[in-house]
Amino acid sequence: MINYLKVFEIDPELEVISRESEVMRGFESKIDVFFKKHIIKSTKDVNSKAARFRSDNSDIFIPCSKCFIEDDFEQAALKIADHLKMNMHYSVKKSFLLIVFTYKFTDDEFIGNDELLAIMKMELNEGIQMNGNVFKIQPNMLPDLGNSLQKCAFIYKSKIDSFEDNSVGNNFHLRILDKQDKTISTYFINLMNSVLVADDQVMSRLAHRFIRRKAKDFVENQVELEAVDKQLNIIMSQRKRTSINAIVTEIYPLLNNDLLEKASMDEDTLAKETFNLILQSNPSAAATFTSQPTNGEKYRLSSENRSIWVSIEQGLVDDNTVKIDELTDNRYVRIDIPKAMVNHG
Repeated sequence: MINYLKVFEIDPELEVISRESEVMRGFESKIDVFFKKHIIKSTKDVNSKAARFRSDNSDIFIPCSKCFIEDDFEQAALKIADHLKMNMHYSVKKSFLLIVFTYKFTDDEFIGNDELLAIMKMELNEGIQMNGNVFKIQPNMLPDLGNSLQKCAFIYKSKIDSFEDNSVGNNFHLRILDKQDKTISTYFINLMNSVLVADDQVMSRLAHRFIRRKAKDFVENQVELEAVDKQLNIIMSQRKRTSINAIVTEIYPLLNNDLLEKASMDEDTLAKETFNLILQSNPSAAATFTSQPTNGEKYRLSSENRSIWVSIEQGLVDDNTVKIDELTDNRYVRIDIPKAMVNHG
């Protein structure tokens, strides 16, 4: 059940809250069910990510925690809106709605018994419209999850009540979904002053980023750096169990020996220093993980009418796991794919 809800209209160009609603309560069933489904669908979405607050005394954590107290909700929600409008990405031009509410779940199949704070960034005037200076929720115009809901965060009361316990291992405080950027935009993560709990996808991006950063100190020119980039893309495309040490071992021969010797940098030291940088960025990082593609680069072939469409991760082509021959025959393109990689389902 929705406990209380407040809506803000934010003008990103002027960095102001254009309008705000009163605290709303007592919604009819169809509206309550709509927002409940929003929460469940968003937290179950394959692109939602578990995250943890960096601190329990940050400018965003304190108002989030106070939103669970009825007498503090209105001012706390306003502080969240103020925080958002002052940290808007330059690319956001259109006014939008920020909806802040708490929802109490009881014996729910997905949430259990818990209370959640929902922070939703939505398109203006889709399911919630302005009637004069009053926000009005239109039951017959509520949008589905796929179009108007842009970004959302869900903070679990039980998890922030046990802040320290949920700051280690695979535990988390909140879940974040960004429908505009499936990798979860850095902007929205930073807005909540949080870090993602490092799953395989997150670890792959962290490994690629920081191994490349360290490798850059031990190459002499752009050609050598491009060789490192190519090998990292190959490794991440393999979707296999790996580790920071294993990846460093693979790219180490591509580095400049003179620079490595000058810095007294062997493979183990390079791997340890890299992992320490990763931990500083995300304390939930793990040394071993299953690699996932990180750069999105693909080899593509398609016919003019799109009846043929082939898309292959470039890393698989670069390491000859998938072999492509466009030159031998003037009439045919030959693509050799290992049968073990193909599912005809």
